[in-house]
Amino acid sequence: MTVLTFSADDRRLPLPNRYDARRWARGWALTHKRVTLRHVEQALMPLLSVEAALELLVERHEAQEAERVQALRDIPKHLHPRAYTPVLSPARLEREISRFQSRSGVRQVLWSFALSDSRRCGECATLHIRHASGRQERIVLSSEDDLYQKVYFQSTGRPDELDEPEADFFRRYVQPRLLPQDVSRAIKVSYQPYRTSTTSAVRDHPFKAGVREAYLLTTEYAVSHEVSGEFAAAHFARFSCVQRTVRVQWNGRRMLLLGSGLADISYGRLPTWVGSEVRGLIERLTDEALEGLREGEQRDLEALVAEADEQTRVSLKLLALRRPELLSVPGVMHAVRFLDRASYRRFLRHRQGAKALLRSWCGDLLGKTRGMVRSVGDVRTLAILHRAGVRSPEVKHAVLCAGTADHDYDVRDYVHLCGEARAAQMLVCGVQQRGVSRTLSLAADAGRMWRDVLCHMPEFRPASLRVEALHDELSRLQRRLGQPNVPLSSAQEKKYAHLDRVIGGSRTGALTFRRAQMSHDLIELGEDLHICVGSYQRQARESKCVIVGAYDEAGQARFCLEVQERKLIQFKGPHNSLPAGADLAAALRYVEESRLKVSGRDLSGNVEEAGEQAQAAGEGRVQGELPF
Repeated sequence: MTVLTFSADDRRLPLPNRYDARRWARGWALTHKRVTLRHVEQALMPLLSVEAALELLVERHEAQEAERVQALRDIPKHLHPRAYTPVLSPARLEREISRFQSRSGVRQVLWSFALSDSRRCGECATLHIRHASGRQERIVLSSEDDLYQKVYFQSTGRPDELDEPEADFFRRYVQPRLLPQDVSRAIKVSYQPYRTSTTSAVRDHPFKAGVREAYLLTTEYAVSHEVSGEFAAAHFARFSCVQRTVRVQWNGRRMLLLGSGLADISYGRLPTWVGSEVRGLIERLTDEALEGLREGEQRDLEALVAEADEQTRVSLKLLALRRPELLSVPGVMHAVRFLDRASYRRFLRHRQGAKALLRSWCGDLLGKTRGMVRSVGDVRTLAILHRAGVRSPEVKHAVLCAGTADHDYDVRDYVHLCGEARAAQMLVCGVQQRGVSRTLSLAADAGRMWRDVLCHMPEFRPASLRVEALHDELSRLQRRLGQPNVPLSSAQEKKYAHLDRVIGGSRTGALTFRRAQMSHDLIELGEDLHICVGSYQRQARESKCVIVGAYDEAGQARFCLEVQERKLIQFKGPHNSLPAGADLAAALRYVEESRLKVSGRDLSGNVEEAGEQAQAAGEGRVQGELPF
C-alpha cells in the first residue's frame, strides 16, 4: 500500500482519478517507511488515514508477537500528521493488508531434501537450506546407508515434530549450518504443503454494512525441485509461502463462499473442493444466522440434523436458513439436495411451500402419508409411482408402508401395459411379499421386456400379470425375438478396459471378469444364470450400460454385473441371488480395484456369513426376485 504525504503549507486536496494523481504528483512525497509498507500504485479515492489502515493490521496481529503489534502502532509517529493511505476500493485494501501480512515478521528457516538415482556416480542426495537472511544453500551428500531413503519419504515439520531418522539427519547435516536462534524454528518442507498457522473468526465486514463474514486464513510452505539432467542431482529448489483466504459472507439474503472463485451456497449446494475445515467455517456463520428462526422451526431443524453427517448437516442448515418453510416436511429438505439441474432451476424459480412442492413431485397424498415422508428414499418411492401413472393416494400409502426404493426405477411401461388399476394391485401385492426395491426393479425390467416382445410378437398375451411371474415368462422369450448377433460397442471402448480383470478368493476359486462381446453373449449369460440379462441388448449396444460376466476357472458363468459409467448397478448370481461369504469378499475386491461406486444394495450383505443363496434357489426353479 502507498503512504502519501504533502507539505504543511500545501492546501491542495487529492483528486479522485489517476490523471489528476499524476498531474499533482509533484506535490506529494513518499514517506521513508518503505520497509514496513509495500508501495503499490493506486487511485486516490476514497481516502483512509494511516491510523485506520494500521488498526486493521493490528487487529489481525493481536494473536501474534507483542513487539510486532507495537511496531505497527509506532509507525504513525514517524509520519506527517496529514499522511493518508489512498486506496482504489475496500477490496483492494483488503488484498494489500493480506500481502503486508505475508511479508511481515521474521523470515522462516526452511530446509528440504532431494534424492536422485545416478547410475554413473552412485546415489546422490542434495540438501537445500533457506536461511532467515534469504540466502539459499545447497549441499551435495553421498549415500552411506538407507538413512536418506527414510528421510526422503517422512513427513514435514519443525525439529520436535520429526521422527527419529529425520531428527538424526537434522542434527548431523542441518543443525551445524544454522544459527543457534534458528535451530528450534527450522521447518522441513516437501512437495506437500506444510501449514504453519491457521486463523479463523466471525466478524462484521469491515467495508460493507450489514454483512457478517467468517474467514479462514492459512499459511503454508512448500518446495519444488528442478533436476538438470536424467541422472543429476537437483541444482535448484524453490521455497514458496502461500497464504490462502476463504471467506463466507451472509447479507441477510444470500450466503456467498469466496475461495476458489465465487459460489452462492444459499441453498446448501457446496462446491466439490470444500473440505471439513471450510464446512466448519460455514457452519459457524450459519449457526449465528439461524438464531433468527422461530422456536418451532429451530426444533424441527435440530431433529432433522440430529443424526446427519457433517456435510449433510451443513447443507441442511443452509437450506433451512434460506427456506425455513420446508422444515415441515423433512423428506423435502433432503430431496432438494439431490435435484437434477432442470428440477433445481424450477425449484429456484417457483417459491413453493413444502406441501405444494411435495405434491408437484409425488401427486396427491394422504395426510398420514405426508407425515411419513422423512427421507429422500420416501420421496423417490412416491415419485416413481406418480411418474408411472399411479394416482391413487391409498396405493402410494400402502407401498410406502412396505419400504423405500434404493434406486430410481422406471415402471411406466409396466403400468401402461397392465393398466393403472391392475398394475397398482400387482405392485402392492409384490411389495408386501418381496419388498419395494425388488418389486419395482422387476416391474421396470418386465415392462421393458414386454414392450420389446410386442415389437416382434404383437399377439403376445402374458399368462399372468404378477410381477415375478411376468418377469420369468418374458425372460424365457428372449431367444424367440430373432435379434441379430451384433458386436457391443462397450466391448470395444478403451475406457471400460479396467472392468476386465481376474479376482481370486471366491468360493469356486479365481473369477475372471470380462465384458460381453456380442449381443448373443447376453442371452447365453442369462440362460446360464436363469436371469433376464438378454433383454439388455439394446442398452449395451448403445453404451448405456456395460454387462460384465464373472466366470470360474472351468469357464462356467457365476455372476453377472451391470455397470453404468463408474457405478455398479447390479451384481447377480444364479436365479438373481446375491453374493455371500467368500463370493461377496471377492466382489468387493473387484469393485475396489475397478474403482467403481456401488449403487444399490446388492453388495450390502455380511462378508462373514457364508450363505449359499444360489443353492437355496433350487435346481430347476426360476426365481425372478431382482432386476436381472
